[in-house]
Amino acid sequence: MNKTVQFICSLLLLTANCTLPAATAQVWNNPMHPVNPNIGTGGDIGLYSKLLVVNGKPAMVCFDNTHDNLLYVRASDAGGSSWGTPVTIDATGTVGYYSSLCIVNGNPAISYYDATNTDLKYVRATDASGSTWGTSVIKTGMFDIPAGTKLYLHDKWLNKKEELKGGFEYWFDVTADTLSQGNNRFEINMVGQPTNGIAIAESKIAKMQLVPNPARDEVKYHSTSWRAWHNLR
Repeated sequence: MNKTVQFICSLLLLTANCTLPAATAQVWNNPMHPVNPNIGTGGDIGLYSKLLVVNGKPAMVCFDNTHDNLLYVRASDAGGSSWGTPVTIDATGTVGYYSSLCIVNGNPAISYYDATNTDLKYVRATDASGSTWGTSVIKTGMFDIPAGTKLYLHDKWLNKKEELKGGFEYWFDVTADTLSQGNNRFEINMVGQPTNGIAIAESKIAKMQLVPNPARDEVKYHSTSWRAWHNLR
């Protein structure tokens, strides 16, 4: 018998004697609409979407192609069978291309492309679920304060105080509420008594003027206590 014919016959016989495993069907639920195109935002939604488990529930970030906005939405349950109301993260210009979603220091954070200003942007939620997001940030570098004292940033609009340390970040929103705007929203409080005896600093308040407000890349502030202009980048 020709060797080629013999090989083909052997292959057919081997195949005939083999028992192939039965195909396992993959069962999927019907697709959901986390952002209903007929309610709220409306239109063409879902470009550049990213999925991540955030605080035990699935969450997504995506681009609203109709309104050129960046959206974030999180499920109401661990299985993703129902979803909460979408949050518009950024609506200034055409924003939200090439987004990335991850957890940073316990809270969800997003990096994305601002097509209007040809710029890379980053924003981090102010809570672990992504219910609220800070669109502005106050940052400090490394600095020294007198031993025995502490500095606190006081957000008077939210009635919230955070201790100022080297590498400090404070994310906040500026809204239509006039109390969230202007130069009287923030102040720096110093508490304690310096151990070197130079001065006593019991609950001293350094009133600040922020320029510009809201700021984008840099905050310039004037302290009436220190009588000087300073920069926060």
